[in-house]
Amino acid sequence: MQKFRWARFAILMIPVLAAGCGPRSQNLEIDGVRAEIWVEDALVRIDQPIQLRFTVTNQDARPIQLAGVENAPAVDMIVRKPDPSRGWVEVWRWSQENAPAAEIELAPGESFTLEGTWALSERLGTDAVIVVGAIGYTGQIREVSVGVAETLSTF
Repeated sequence: MQKFRWARFAILMIPVLAAGCGPRSQNLEIDGVRAEIWVEDALVRIDQPIQLRFTVTNQDARPIQLAGVENAPAVDMIVRKPDPSRGWVEVWRWSQENAPAAEIELAPGESFTLEGTWALSERLGTDAVIVVGAIGYTGQIREVSVGVAETLSTF
């Protein structure tokens, strides 16, 4: 079991170590909308908060409407951890601590940004999580994510 844990850790850490420590971001462009999720640091430590930011920009020449889908807000940030039996499991959601908007209209060139702070309060039983930015657009939930790894104090 311990051997498997270290092998899994090594596989999950490859993209983080390749990119180095520090800020990381990932973006998604679809139908004139650009969504970017940003994390302050690719390595997190227990009880050391990191800043998160999710920005949605209308790059189209016409206004766009973001709307919640299936009881989800129009825009949200989520932290998920892997679970072998259930896939990705939610451990934090921006909209649980803040008042989310059900609908957002963006004029051409206009952006909407969520900012938040997430702290790993205890070991999650995994060495990596993903930070997800989610938008309701064209009747679907669209997601963009970036990986974050937990530093181990035993090194």
